[in-house]
Amino acid sequence: MSRRTLFLSAAVLCALCVSGRAAEPKLTVTANRTQIYLGESVLLTVKVANLAHPPEPDLSRIPDCTVRFRDSQSQNYQQITIVNGRMQKESFYGRVFTYELTPSRAGRFKAGPVLLHVDGKTLESAGPFVEVAGIEDQDVVRIEVKPSRESVLVAEPFEIRLRVAVRRLPGRYDKIEPFDPDAPPLLQVPYLDKTEIPGLQVPDIRSLLRQRLLPQRKPGFAINHYTVRADPSDVRSLFDLDMLRDEVKATFGLERRTVGKNGRSYFEYGLDLRYVPEKEGSYTFGPVLFKGPILTAVDAAGAVERKAVFAVGPACTVRVIPPPEEGRPPSYIGAIGTDLAVEASLDTQTCNVGDPLTLTLAVSGDISLENLSAPPLNLQTNLTRDFRIYEDTVRTVTEDDRKSYRYTIRPTAAGTIEFPPVAISYFDTRDRAYRTIRTRALPVRAYESKEVAGDMIIAAATNRRDRAGTARPGPESTIPAPLNVDPAGAEPAQFLTGTWPAVTAGSAPLAYLLVLAGLRLHRSRPDRQAARKRRRARRVAERRLRGIAGGSRGGEAPSEIYAVLRDYLADRLGVSAAGMTPADVAKLLERAGLSPSRIDRFRSTIEDPFDRRYEAAATQGPGVSEECRAVRELIRETEAALSRQADLAPGGDRER
Repeated sequence: MSRRTLFLSAAVLCALCVSGRAAEPKLTVTANRTQIYLGESVLLTVKVANLAHPPEPDLSRIPDCTVRFRDSQSQNYQQITIVNGRMQKESFYGRVFTYELTPSRAGRFKAGPVLLHVDGKTLESAGPFVEVAGIEDQDVVRIEVKPSRESVLVAEPFEIRLRVAVRRLPGRYDKIEPFDPDAPPLLQVPYLDKTEIPGLQVPDIRSLLRQRLLPQRKPGFAINHYTVRADPSDVRSLFDLDMLRDEVKATFGLERRTVGKNGRSYFEYGLDLRYVPEKEGSYTFGPVLFKGPILTAVDAAGAVERKAVFAVGPACTVRVIPPPEEGRPPSYIGAIGTDLAVEASLDTQTCNVGDPLTLTLAVSGDISLENLSAPPLNLQTNLTRDFRIYEDTVRTVTEDDRKSYRYTIRPTAAGTIEFPPVAISYFDTRDRAYRTIRTRALPVRAYESKEVAGDMIIAAATNRRDRAGTARPGPESTIPAPLNVDPAGAEPAQFLTGTWPAVTAGSAPLAYLLVLAGLRLHRSRPDRQAARKRRRARRVAERRLRGIAGGSRGGEAPSEIYAVLRDYLADRLGVSAAGMTPADVAKLLERAGLSPSRIDRFRSTIEDPFDRRYEAAATQGPGVSEECRAVRELIRETEAALSRQADLAPGGDRER
């Protein structure tokens, strides 16, 4: 069979194995809030994993609500990110649907069931629960929290506009603020307390509020917990105990205008804040609560009528979404901005065929780094012509002004070759279009790896001369031995005399046998050491686990637990522990004949400490003790399974 035919057959077999073990579709439903007020909406996110083009989910069975479709996006990412020594592993393949649900009644609302019909089967999710609180029906105060845009791209600014409409006093008092200066109503605005929101550039809220601060005894709003120092010159401090304190509630004045609502006249107070998104996701603002007295009327005697009002302004949500899918190139990495630069480099440019090289792609420029994903290099066929790329081991390093992706690649062809230019695409927010840039080609000198063929073997051992190539001495080169020509002839002499020559001659065979026995023992030493390690593997691992559980190692615990599992398997199966990964563990256990379920359990157990080795801190105490106990139990079960497989060999069947 030719090499090409063998390669094609192996590729087809691998494809069949992968397709036969494809992951089943999975449905996940989450809500962005667990408590809302009647009239507010909740965002429902429906994730369909392991399907590239799933049908739209069915939400028709969700009762007592209005459903509005917002958007859907395909997602496909797998990357390992290391930030400040902490490793995060993320992967997803499928599509995400987003809906806006507005419950129509107060109480406990169930955002489900959600159905998905795929290939004659129906997947169902019960959906999350949301508590819906009722509010008083009144027309004195109306509150709105509205975004300038419901959906934006990364780096596209938007505004959150707060509007509080308060009914004006009737008659000749309609120019007066309807607030009691001694008891200003309270506005509870959650997003005014957040000086930092991950994924957003937040305005300087304290500076903005400081500009709207009013003097004491001026009618306005109290906002959240903000206070100011009391004025000691105020005569009220002689009679009001609250004024004797160091701080009192601050009063703020918002921009005011007159509007009409439902045939009534209102003062509308407004506050606008500008945000710039840096990361995709959903951002909720609100709800805003109003609590306090409102002046509603003035009688003929000049007495003021007050009404205690509680009002709620429904929260709003802004979705920061990726660019449109139409026209999106396969090399798009989630970058959005006005300029992007990529630099490619190799750790070495001279190697042998099959040697691992490290390819680094450094991405920078006037873009947002939050949403970047590792470039899918295997989709670019020109890159895989002379190189094999291992995308499942890509490492992501985040720095202040750039992100670096490090891949392991191997050359598959000999000679002076080039790693071709890598195409990287981003969305240009200035031109509203996708742009693609390419790195420079990287030269590589790959030497042919030597293979020993049958016709290259010229002798059974390298330290002996070839008998066919050795010239036999001829007659002309023969040196005659000296002859004794004395007529008396040679003098007789005894060959062996004394005791020691006889002893020496008799002990030679015994010495030869002892040397042979010593050589045999020396040659079998590695096998005996491997057998001793195999017998002691479980006991050594359990002793090390007891030391980890009873010690005080802090962040070293995950590394030590991973080392115990790795060394146990290496000693038990007689392989090297150096460089062993969870993927190598699965292959070793599969060759040992263990069942797929047991292999998956061992691999998942070793993956957790393998991943947590890079975390800055790890839990210590009962958590580590419980983990060590679970690992000991797993090792005992694995030991029993391996022993059963050894008893079945060579004619036994695989463990089931």
